[in-house]
Amino acid sequence: MNIGSSDPLDQDYFEQVLAFADRFAVTAVSDHLSWRSSHGRWSLSLLPLPRTDEALEHVVARMDEAQAFLRRSIALENISQYSAVPGDIPPGEMFNQLHQRCGTPVHLDLNNLLVTERWLGEAPEAFLDALRADIAWIHVAGHDDVPLPVDDHSCMPNTACMKLLARVAPSVPIILEWDRHRPSLHALLPAISTAQVQRV
Repeated sequence: MNIGSSDPLDQDYFEQVLAFADRFAVTAVSDHLSWRSSHGRWSLSLLPLPRTDEALEHVVARMDEAQAFLRRSIALENISQYSAVPGDIPPGEMFNQLHQRCGTPVHLDLNNLLVTERWLGEAPEAFLDALRADIAWIHVAGHDDVPLPVDDHSCMPNTACMKLLARVAPSVPIILEWDRHRPSLHALLPAISTAQVQRV
């Protein structure tokens, strides 16, 4: 959706999302709190927004426009962040403000919090403790155990991810992401039925 960009919202894309949501009676959709284009030039990566009042006001206006068009709530997902950005609004507070002003729930990605911690030193527990916005869904995933990992969804969620999950209300739907080195369904089903990940 490119919610954080200053480029106009893609009308064709939103019409396709609306048609899909109407056809299958989808009650809510989600996308990342990020931006990907400027003046029509696109990045392959999800880029973080400044943590400023100006950026917040911009996203509020974009969310109002997007949700009115789709006639549905749009949950916003926290991204993996690999570099610092300007501004002093705590990351959790950005989501709190968007929820308060736009009714926007959070699509909470726990693995993204862990990856961001390795790059920027921001404690995931502090994000969760400060979060007052409603949570729509939770993503859990794993990443390679290297000093500076990327959010590659390459393995089962690690112990740190599952500890974060334990801090969140158990009634929230959970989605397991796995994009690289995917096991067969036959191998995966016993793994996700273990006590450690029985909620996934």
